Amino acid sequence: MTTVVAPAAPLAGPAFLATVTHEVRTPLNAVIGMTELLRQMTLPPEAARLVETIHMSGECLLALVDDLLDTSRLDAGRLQLEDVEFVLRDVVEEAIAIATATSGVKRLSVAAVIDPALPDEVRGDPRRFGQVLANLLANAVKFTLSGYVRLRLTCVQTDGTMLTLRVEVEDSGIGIASDALPRLFIPFSQADDDTSRRFGGTGLGLAIANGIVAAMGARIEVDSTPGRGSRFHFEVRLPAGRRSDALALPNCEGLRVVVASRDDILVEALLSQMARIRVQAVVTRDVESVPPLARTGPAAVLIDPRLPDASACVAASRVADVPVVELVPPRSSVTVRDALPLRTPVRLSELTHVLTTLGPEDAASRSASSASPRAGTPPSVPFPRGIWRVLAVEDHEPNQQLLQHVLDSVGVEVDVVVSGEAACEAVRHERYDLILMDCRLPGMDGLATTRALRARPALAHVPVIGLTASTQPGTRQACLEAGMDDFLPKPTRPSILIDALRRWLPPSGADEDAARDLESSRAPAEPETLLDHDVVDELLRLGVFVDMARVVLRHMPAILGELDAAVVADDRARLGLLAHRLVTLLGNIGWHEPADLAGQLESACADDGTIQHRALATSLVRVVLDGLPRLERLTGRAAGEASTCAR
Repeated sequence: MTTVVAPAAPLAGPAFLATVTHEVRTPLNAVIGMTELLRQMTLPPEAARLVETIHMSGECLLALVDDLLDTSRLDAGRLQLEDVEFVLRDVVEEAIAIATATSGVKRLSVAAVIDPALPDEVRGDPRRFGQVLANLLANAVKFTLSGYVRLRLTCVQTDGTMLTLRVEVEDSGIGIASDALPRLFIPFSQADDDTSRRFGGTGLGLAIANGIVAAMGARIEVDSTPGRGSRFHFEVRLPAGRRSDALALPNCEGLRVVVASRDDILVEALLSQMARIRVQAVVTRDVESVPPLARTGPAAVLIDPRLPDASACVAASRVADVPVVELVPPRSSVTVRDALPLRTPVRLSELTHVLTTLGPEDAASRSASSASPRAGTPPSVPFPRGIWRVLAVEDHEPNQQLLQHVLDSVGVEVDVVVSGEAACEAVRHERYDLILMDCRLPGMDGLATTRALRARPALAHVPVIGLTASTQPGTRQACLEAGMDDFLPKPTRPSILIDALRRWLPPSGADEDAARDLESSRAPAEPETLLDHDVVDELLRLGVFVDMARVVLRHMPAILGELDAAVVADDRARLGLLAHRLVTLLGNIGWHEPADLAGQLESACADDGTIQHRALATSLVRVVLDGLPRLERLTGRAAGEASTCAR
């Protein structure tokens, strides 16, 4: 008898992990998607807390799956870095926003200090660079119970074409013992067992960050003192972008402001931003100094409401007829009445918007390209019932239920089949406006099914959107080559699915008339529904709404023309920059629907792993064009009312 022993296979190889993560993502798609739907419902308080816990656990599990896959790629040397132009400050500010959101109730001061000498635009991999920053910041936030977390970017050397960028993440946390430092960057390892028990985590974040930085040709170094905090830092060489002034910020040179705060980290970040836009700042930590400084005639007084007797500062500023800006801490509500709120951590675009709005008469015009976006939930955009019919090809029952719930909630009829063969049979008996196709099906898979459907002339132009949990390189290209029009990764958020439907179900012909009739019968007649009432009321009270709306009306035709040209040229960098402008320009006047689309477009342009940027840009242009006549009427009416009040 001959015994054959099979050779051992590496269980944690990239192909194995890709398969495992695909299988994990499939049920996660239902868990996260269903809990998002539940979060939108009115639930008893205890039920709402349970749903929130389930949702957060699902998000944590998804993050762990992604970390495992990144670790596998790094170990196999298969991590590929992009080389594209990107706006450095956008990546930094997004990483800071994420770190602030995860800091919970610690009340940490989290901020970024960016050297004004750095160019706005550099070349590299924005997603991976942002991942490094996010991981280092998350590590700092986790091990800092009070105090601060500061990200500092410094231009060490530049010759105009290449620069040496120094990145430092410093915290006032628990620190690291010297004998634990060698274990920091080992996957699944932390400083010691007690640290692991107290703070949790997998020990993958720093290992992944170090691997990415190594792929960039650098290494992360650590300085730490137990009980006093840590500093992680590295230096990397990056090519400068073609545009050193890619942010296209308005001219603030000559403005002078007073900053009243005892938060040294916040003040340092504000001063670095003001240096970038050439604003002069006088800083005071003493409440008593504010009244005399306010009487010197600054453009504004920026007040930290955590100062003792901050109300006295506000009163003194108003007596001097100086506008007041409240530096609102994270997760805090506005406390200063009639002050313009500026949430911290402060984004440069938001600071610029506030300062120019409070400046000369033409400030609204100059601030349009950097207006502050208003955070909020994506608008609900139902479809007229009875107009659209979708075929969903999905074999996983929880995902079938998710698709049915989401599509039904927005008025889209849906038929569900479980195999490619069933899909081919269904299209023989029913006309569908769109097909959602799971790529991994039993028997005939999603790619083969799509090819079979495209072979039928009647289905040549029906949009097919692929749904897949696969993270294997080349999946997106394979979907496109099979004939799919779009590609959504699992877990698929309900909001992202709805956005995809809006992109690929534009009304046409007789359906357009029916859709318009149904929509007009359901929608309120008042044009104010175009904009967020709270935002409009606030801007009207400040007396700037008409000017800011006119800026939108004046600049929008040119911006839309640039969008079209960028789509034709497939210039993702230009599309991303235009989208960034529109997020702030439209969000500032409360026009959330296109502002949210612009935000998604900006994200899609920054992520080369998506193919959604063209469709998102087309949808954005359509939504703006549809709304401009209503905005013009609303602006004219507001201007007329203001004129009447003035008389």
